[in-house]
Amino acid sequence: VGESYARNDDRPAVNTTVGIGWGRFINATALRRAVRIDTFLVNEGVTSERMPKQTMLDLAHIIDREEEYRDTHGDFAYKKAWYDDMEETIRSSGKLDGESLGAVGVLRIDEVLFQENIGDRFIGWDATVGVRYDITLADENAARPAPGADFTLRYARPITWVTQFDAQANVSSPMDEQFGKAYRLASSAGFLYEFTNRVDFRIDYLVTVSKANDLSDVKTSHSVLPTFLFYIENELQFLAGLRLIKPTGEKWTQEFTIGLNYKAL
Repeated sequence: VGESYARNDDRPAVNTTVGIGWGRFINATALRRAVRIDTFLVNEGVTSERMPKQTMLDLAHIIDREEEYRDTHGDFAYKKAWYDDMEETIRSSGKLDGESLGAVGVLRIDEVLFQENIGDRFIGWDATVGVRYDITLADENAARPAPGADFTLRYARPITWVTQFDAQANVSSPMDEQFGKAYRLASSAGFLYEFTNRVDFRIDYLVTVSKANDLSDVKTSHSVLPTFLFYIENELQFLAGLRLIKPTGEKWTQEFTIGLNYKAL
């Protein structure tokens, strides 16, 4: 949308795709939380050393089942059963100093689960083939193109516990006499790094290559988006970023953006 307005388009282009896909994305955020808890417990002397891999996986599985505990025990009582199972899992590792987590251990777990920011972690890939329909075009006077054949490939992987890499590529071509002669390729890659539990840095690179028909020139646009994310409280984020855009035949343009985001769901 920002690039659309930077080019003085009449409106943002909106499209939808109906298709089928293959692949799998695994949400590894709960495992990242388990690793953060393990680090805190060692630093506070609650555990004698880092817990083994299987314990971390078991702890992540319990963390990921919060809604199940809430449904079973209710909104106010579920935490006791939830934390009891976490404590039992940690105790089974043989690394727990003493018979229980104690006040400090419970406090640190609560801090990781409800107060600290943990950026989403995903690992996996998927591929989708479908039919693309344009709902609105950047030029409101332009004729709506024919539905297009669409192919999308996505990939994501946490490189370390504080980094996340993701990439996506999409290519579409109209399903008429211009099939294969007219096309649009959009590709992006992003890298996230957690500076602290309150500050993330993310940089994204986007490139689009398009050809309107068999007689037109190929147009290319590059965008680089470095952004700092500051987590203020709960789901409230402050964003500060720089957007660099270069369409074909034009100079680089710069946009500085700031904003507040609230994650409602």
